[in-house]
Amino acid sequence: MPFLTLDVKWNLVNIDKLTPAEPDSFRWHFKVKCTNCGETKDSWHYIIMNEQMEVPGSRGSAHLVEKCKLCQRVNTLTLLDDSVKPYSIEKNEQFQPILKMDCRGIEPFDFDPRTGWRGEGPESGAPFEDIDLNEKEWSDYDEKIQEAVEINSFECRFSHARA
Repeated sequence: MPFLTLDVKWNLVNIDKLTPAEPDSFRWHFKVKCTNCGETKDSWHYIIMNEQMEVPGSRGSAHLVEKCKLCQRVNTLTLLDDSVKPYSIEKNEQFQPILKMDCRGIEPFDFDPRTGWRGEGPESGAPFEDIDLNEKEWSDYDEKIQEAVEINSFECRFSHARA
């Protein structure tokens, strides 16, 4: 089966365990391409863990079901349960997998983090909620340690993975 991980890289300053605040209702925004004909779309698709749709002509379901306009194949993408992992400061500025998905005929090629993230101060334990990464960077202030908190230098990639 064609499993992919979403690997991200950030520079975290005084923040740790960056993860979606509500993993079941978080909107994962991807740009996708058909692996059969290579057609890509410039529009963003959002996928939510707790929303699935039926696959036409099948007994299964997936988080994204799309018929390619060029080759007419029905392609699917399914987020794997319990695959959401936090981005850790321990491997800061290194690619870390944060999500695993089963891709059949469709493959994501870009990710936009947008809103709905949370993290915590590694020294203070201070929670940071509603982190907005629309600009792919964010900053705040940790009152407990009296220092700036930052997220910047975002990059993403998709890697093949095992089940």
